[in-house]
Amino acid sequence: GWSRWSGTGDTEKAPRVEGGEAMSKATWALSFALCLSLFDFCAGSYRFGSLSWRSVNETGVAPNTVDFELVTAWGRNFQWVFVSKSNNPRSDDYPVVGDKVRLTGVYFGSNSNTGSGTSQILFYTGDGKQYFVDIVVTAFSKSENWIMGTTMIRHTYSTPYNPVGKTNFYPTGFSYQASTGSSLDANQPYWNTPWKASFVGCCRGQDLAVNSNKVYKLVSYVDLTNRHSSLVASTLQVVT
Repeated sequence: GWSRWSGTGDTEKAPRVEGGEAMSKATWALSFALCLSLFDFCAGSYRFGSLSWRSVNETGVAPNTVDFELVTAWGRNFQWVFVSKSNNPRSDDYPVVGDKVRLTGVYFGSNSNTGSGTSQILFYTGDGKQYFVDIVVTAFSKSENWIMGTTMIRHTYSTPYNPVGKTNFYPTGFSYQASTGSSLDANQPYWNTPWKASFVGCCRGQDLAVNSNKVYKLVSYVDLTNRHSSLVASTLQVVT
């Protein structure tokens, strides 16, 4: 179900980065190159994840506001950056249920630095905004070396969809004009261009049988004119 965790920093915005998704790609490309050059000191941690969103229709909330939910799983014995620690019992220095950790791209981030100095893996909303990814741990296994958690990000778009243009309603290679002249726009079917939200970084776990130590990417498309939410994964992922 949907639950929004409380406390400061839930939807803390990262510093503005000009170039949006292009900068995101450049960031993880640099992180990946650094990781390859320092392979003995850094290792992939990502195991699986899902990204979904829903429209927020609450009193006092601006139009075109959505809640994004990231559900992800990671290797536990990573040099995690702790934003806050819970009071739950722990037998080592790694995350337990209730801890909030900030995602960094490679292994050499300081375990006390939660600012912009660490290698950043950010969540991009598609309209030029980005957010730090803080994970609240909901489950973990010490023996199997994994943690699982959720990230909730609330974001308000300026428009219900990307106003860059319209997409042909008909399949590729087909076209039809429903009218002519000034009546064409009023009668011609088309698709809106949605906002493209994305979460991309490096690297997948090195112990995976498929795509180990490779880039991971989650994408969701937001068009608030014809739906109130995206599909939500309701089955457990299979990690190979």
